Amino acid sequence: APLAWLASRRPATRVASSVVGVSAGRPPIALGHGTMTAKAVGAKAPRYSDDVAHALHSFASSERRDKKSKSRSGSSQLTSILKDIAFVGETCYAWDDLRKLVAHKIKDVLHDKSKDDPVKEVRDGVTYQQRVDKLMKAIDAFHAPPFTIQRLCELILEPDVYTRTHKWLFAVEKLVYVTTVLPVLSADAYAARVKALMNPLPPPPPLNHDPDAVADDDFGSAASDTSAPGGDSMDTAPDGGAP
Repeated sequence: APLAWLASRRPATRVASSVVGVSAGRPPIALGHGTMTAKAVGAKAPRYSDDVAHALHSFASSERRDKKSKSRSGSSQLTSILKDIAFVGETCYAWDDLRKLVAHKIKDVLHDKSKDDPVKEVRDGVTYQQRVDKLMKAIDAFHAPPFTIQRLCELILEPDVYTRTHKWLFAVEKLVYVTTVLPVLSADAYAARVKALMNPLPPPPPLNHDPDAVADDDFGSAASDTSAPGGDSMDTAPDGGAP
Protein backbone atom coordinates (compact mmCIF):
# COMPACT_ATOMS: atom_id res chain seq x y z
CA ALA A 1 0.00 0.00 0.00
CA PRO A 2 1.24 3.53 -0.72
CA LEU A 3 3.12 5.04 2.20
CA ALA A 4 2.71 1.90 4.31
CA TRP A 5 5.83 2.80 6.29
CA LEU A 6 4.38 6.25 6.96
CA ALA A 7 0.99 4.92 8.01
CA SER A 8 2.68 2.89 10.74
CA ARG A 9 4.44 5.96 12.16
CA ARG A 10 1.87 8.73 12.00
CA PRO A 11 -0.09 9.44 15.20
CA ALA A 12 -3.72 8.39 14.84
CA THR A 13 -4.99 11.75 16.12
CA ARG A 14 -3.31 13.47 13.21
CA VAL A 15 -4.47 11.30 10.34
CA ALA A 16 -7.68 9.63 11.45
CA SER A 17 -9.51 11.10 8.47
CA SER A 18 -6.65 12.33 6.28
CA VAL A 19 -6.44 11.56 2.60
CA VAL A 20 -3.94 13.60 0.62
CA GLY A 21 -4.26 14.53 -3.01
CA VAL A 22 -7.98 14.12 -3.57
CA SER A 23 -9.07 16.12 -6.59
CA ALA A 24 -10.18 15.57 -10.15
CA GLY A 25 -7.76 13.28 -11.88
CA ARG A 26 -5.50 12.92 -8.86
CA PRO A 27 -5.26 9.59 -7.02
CA PRO A 28 -5.51 9.79 -3.25
CA ILE A 29 -2.69 8.82 -0.92
CA ALA A 30 -4.04 7.31 2.28
CA LEU A 31 -1.88 8.45 5.16
CA GLY A 32 -3.07 5.86 7.64
CA HIS A 33 -6.19 5.14 9.62
CA GLY A 34 -4.75 3.17 12.52
CA THR A 35 -5.72 3.70 16.13
CA MET A 36 -2.21 3.30 17.53
CA THR A 37 0.34 6.04 17.92
CA ALA A 38 3.79 5.73 16.41
CA LYS A 39 5.17 4.98 19.87
CA ALA A 40 2.68 2.17 20.40
CA VAL A 41 3.64 0.34 17.21
CA GLY A 42 7.29 0.52 18.18
CA ALA A 43 8.48 2.98 15.53
CA LYS A 44 11.75 4.76 16.18
CA ALA A 45 11.15 8.41 16.94
CA PRO A 46 12.86 10.82 14.52
CA ARG A 47 15.69 12.79 16.09
CA TYR A 48 18.58 15.01 15.07
CA SER A 49 21.83 13.18 14.38
CA ASP A 50 25.27 14.64 13.82
CA ASP A 51 26.14 11.64 11.66
CA VAL A 52 23.12 12.19 9.43
CA ALA A 53 23.86 15.93 9.22
CA HIS A 54 27.44 15.13 8.20
CA ALA A 55 26.28 12.66 5.55
CA LEU A 56 23.84 15.23 4.17
CA HIS A 57 26.49 17.97 4.09
CA SER A 58 28.96 15.64 2.38
CA PHE A 59 26.38 14.76 -0.26
CA ALA A 60 25.43 18.39 -0.83
CA SER A 61 29.07 19.39 -1.15
CA SER A 62 29.64 16.78 -3.84
CA GLU A 63 26.53 18.01 -5.63
CA ARG A 64 27.90 21.54 -5.63
CA ARG A 65 31.07 20.19 -7.21
CA ASP A 66 28.93 18.46 -9.88
CA LYS A 67 30.22 15.03 -8.99
CA LYS A 68 28.28 11.82 -9.56
CA SER A 69 26.44 11.11 -6.34
CA LYS A 70 23.41 9.13 -7.46
CA SER A 71 24.41 6.00 -5.54
CA ARG A 72 24.95 7.88 -2.27
CA SER A 73 21.67 9.76 -2.62
CA GLY A 74 19.90 6.49 -1.92
CA SER A 75 21.76 5.78 1.32
CA SER A 76 19.63 4.87 4.32
CA GLN A 77 20.78 7.98 6.21
CA LEU A 78 19.69 10.36 3.48
CA THR A 79 16.44 8.51 2.86
CA SER A 80 15.69 8.66 6.58
CA ILE A 81 15.75 12.46 6.39
CA LEU A 82 12.97 12.46 3.81
CA LYS A 83 10.97 9.90 5.78
CA ASP A 84 11.27 11.96 8.94
CA ILE A 85 10.05 15.07 7.12
CA ALA A 86 7.11 13.11 5.72
CA PHE A 87 6.23 12.15 9.30
CA VAL A 88 7.00 15.34 11.22
CA GLY A 89 6.31 17.94 8.52
CA GLU A 90 9.40 19.95 9.49
CA THR A 91 13.16 19.45 9.61
CA CYS A 92 16.17 20.26 11.76
CA TYR A 93 18.80 19.89 9.02
CA ALA A 94 20.39 22.77 7.11
CA TRP A 95 18.25 23.77 4.18
CA ASP A 96 21.26 24.69 2.05
CA ASP A 97 22.21 21.02 2.16
CA LEU A 98 18.71 19.55 2.21
CA ARG A 99 17.55 21.30 -0.96
CA LYS A 100 20.38 19.63 -2.87
CA LEU A 101 19.07 16.25 -1.76
CA VAL A 102 15.46 17.14 -2.61
CA ALA A 103 16.41 18.42 -6.07
CA HIS A 104 18.58 15.37 -6.76
CA LYS A 105 15.82 12.99 -5.68
CA ILE A 106 13.30 14.72 -7.93
CA LYS A 107 15.65 14.38 -10.90
CA ASP A 108 16.20 10.71 -10.04
CA VAL A 109 12.46 10.03 -10.01
CA LEU A 110 11.88 11.85 -13.28
CA HIS A 111 14.79 10.00 -14.88
CA ASP A 112 13.45 6.61 -13.78
CA LYS A 113 9.82 7.32 -14.67
CA SER A 114 10.63 8.78 -18.08
CA LYS A 115 12.32 5.54 -19.13
CA ASP A 116 8.93 3.83 -19.35
CA ASP A 117 6.82 6.92 -19.90
CA PRO A 118 8.78 9.66 -21.69
CA VAL A 119 7.22 13.11 -21.82
CA LYS A 120 7.03 14.45 -25.37
CA GLU A 121 4.36 17.07 -25.00
CA VAL A 122 5.08 20.79 -25.06
CA ARG A 123 2.92 22.92 -22.77
CA ASP A 124 2.49 26.58 -23.66
CA GLY A 125 5.63 26.44 -25.77
CA VAL A 126 7.70 25.01 -22.89
CA THR A 127 9.43 21.67 -23.35
CA TYR A 128 9.73 18.96 -20.70
CA GLN A 129 13.41 19.69 -20.09
CA GLN A 130 12.69 23.40 -19.72
CA ARG A 131 10.07 22.60 -17.10
CA VAL A 132 12.57 20.46 -15.18
CA ASP A 133 15.25 23.15 -15.34
CA LYS A 134 12.79 25.77 -14.10
CA LEU A 135 11.79 23.47 -11.24
CA MET A 136 15.40 23.02 -10.15
CA LYS A 137 15.96 26.79 -10.17
CA ALA A 138 12.83 27.31 -8.07
CA ILE A 139 14.02 24.83 -5.44
CA ASP A 140 17.46 26.44 -5.35
CA ALA A 141 15.89 29.88 -4.86
CA PHE A 142 14.21 28.99 -1.56
CA HIS A 143 16.00 30.37 1.50
CA ALA A 144 14.09 27.94 3.74
CA PRO A 145 11.95 24.80 3.25
CA PRO A 146 8.66 25.47 1.46
CA PHE A 147 5.61 24.85 3.61
CA THR A 148 4.75 22.00 1.23
CA ILE A 149 7.95 20.09 2.06
CA GLN A 150 6.06 17.28 3.82
CA ARG A 151 3.91 16.45 0.81
CA LEU A 152 6.91 16.90 -1.49
CA CYS A 153 8.87 14.27 0.43
CA GLU A 154 5.89 11.93 0.29
CA LEU A 155 5.82 12.17 -3.50
CA ILE A 156 9.57 11.57 -3.71
CA LEU A 157 9.32 8.49 -1.50
CA GLU A 158 6.24 7.09 -3.25
CA PRO A 159 6.46 8.29 -6.88
CA ASP A 160 4.35 5.43 -8.24
CA VAL A 161 1.21 6.98 -6.80
CA TYR A 162 1.20 8.72 -10.19
CA THR A 163 1.71 6.27 -13.03
CA ARG A 164 2.33 8.96 -15.66
CA THR A 165 5.51 11.02 -15.62
CA HIS A 166 3.86 14.28 -16.62
CA LYS A 167 1.25 13.95 -13.85
CA TRP A 168 3.93 13.40 -11.20
CA LEU A 169 5.88 16.37 -12.53
CA PHE A 170 2.76 18.55 -12.47
CA ALA A 171 2.07 17.55 -8.85
CA VAL A 172 5.62 18.46 -7.85
CA GLU A 173 5.42 21.78 -9.70
CA LYS A 174 2.32 22.74 -7.71
CA LEU A 175 4.20 22.04 -4.48
CA VAL A 176 7.35 23.92 -5.46
CA TYR A 177 5.84 27.04 -6.98
CA VAL A 178 4.81 28.52 -3.63
CA THR A 179 6.13 31.41 -1.56
CA THR A 180 5.45 30.44 2.07
CA VAL A 181 8.33 28.77 3.90
CA LEU A 182 8.92 26.99 7.20
CA PRO A 183 11.75 27.64 9.65
CA VAL A 184 14.46 25.05 10.19
CA LEU A 185 14.05 23.89 13.77
CA SER A 186 16.81 23.64 16.32
CA ALA A 187 17.59 20.18 17.69
CA ASP A 188 15.70 20.95 20.91
CA ALA A 189 12.67 22.42 19.12
CA TYR A 190 12.61 19.44 16.76
CA ALA A 191 12.71 17.01 19.69
CA ALA A 192 9.79 18.83 21.31
CA ARG A 193 7.85 18.70 18.06
CA VAL A 194 8.44 14.97 17.69
CA LYS A 195 7.48 14.35 21.31
CA ALA A 196 4.19 16.16 20.78
CA LEU A 197 3.46 13.99 17.73
CA MET A 198 4.45 10.75 19.42
CA ASN A 199 2.44 11.55 22.55
CA PRO A 200 -0.64 13.45 21.33
CA LEU A 201 -2.94 15.17 23.81
CA PRO A 202 -6.39 13.62 24.42
CA PRO A 203 -9.18 15.06 22.26
CA PRO A 204 -11.08 18.04 23.70
CA PRO A 205 -14.59 17.51 25.13
CA PRO A 206 -17.63 18.09 22.89
CA LEU A 207 -18.62 21.70 22.32
CA ASN A 208 -21.93 21.20 24.18
CA HIS A 209 -20.24 19.62 27.21
CA ASP A 210 -20.92 21.47 30.48
CA PRO A 211 -18.80 20.10 33.34
CA ASP A 212 -21.00 21.93 35.94
CA ALA A 213 -24.25 20.52 34.65
CA VAL A 214 -25.97 17.88 36.79
CA ALA A 215 -27.21 14.79 35.02
CA ASP A 216 -30.99 14.37 34.92
CA ASP A 217 -30.92 11.03 36.71
CA ASP A 218 -28.65 12.41 39.44
CA PHE A 219 -30.90 15.43 39.91
CA GLY A 220 -34.00 13.28 40.04
CA SER A 221 -32.58 10.91 42.63
CA ALA A 222 -31.35 13.83 44.73
CA ALA A 223 -34.73 15.54 44.63
CA SER A 224 -36.60 12.38 45.63
CA ASP A 225 -34.34 11.68 48.62
CA THR A 226 -36.01 13.66 51.45
CA SER A 227 -34.92 11.57 54.41
CA ALA A 228 -32.82 13.08 57.17
CA PRO A 229 -29.28 11.85 57.75
CA GLY A 230 -30.52 9.65 60.58
CA GLY A 231 -33.23 8.08 58.47
CA ASP A 232 -36.18 10.07 59.90
CA SER A 233 -38.73 11.52 57.55
CA MET A 234 -38.46 15.22 56.71
CA ASP A 235 -42.13 15.56 55.70
CA THR A 236 -43.94 18.68 56.94
CA ALA A 237 -47.52 19.27 57.83
CA PRO A 238 -49.94 20.57 55.16
CA ASP A 239 -49.90 24.04 56.68
CA GLY A 240 -46.13 24.24 56.53
CA GLY A 241 -45.73 23.82 60.32
CA ALA A 242 -44.10 21.06 62.24
CA PRO A 243 -45.66 17.60 61.83
